[in-house]
Amino acid sequence: MTQAKQDTITGDVLPVLLDIAQAILDRPVGPADNLFDLGGDSMQAVELMYTLEERFGAEFDPTAIIDAEDMAALAMLLHDQLRES
Repeated sequence: MTQAKQDTITGDVLPVLLDIAQAILDRPVGPADNLFDLGGDSMQAVELMYTLEERFGAEFDPTAIIDAEDMAALAMLLHDQLRES
């Protein structure tokens, strides 16, 4: 079983998402935080999605970052997309 599949099964999308977002924004990011409210821009949003796609080996809907009100909601959207793929 790949690490990506294991992360999906065990529901570890949120910690991975937070780690990646923190690295991109160079600041602490919590589950209730929104990328754009923390000063993130469209280029950082693209970098986040690209990194997540590399990490999980799946393509994500890029509008998920805009549609999600916070990191916890984004993690749920990504988790659902992984389950469907």
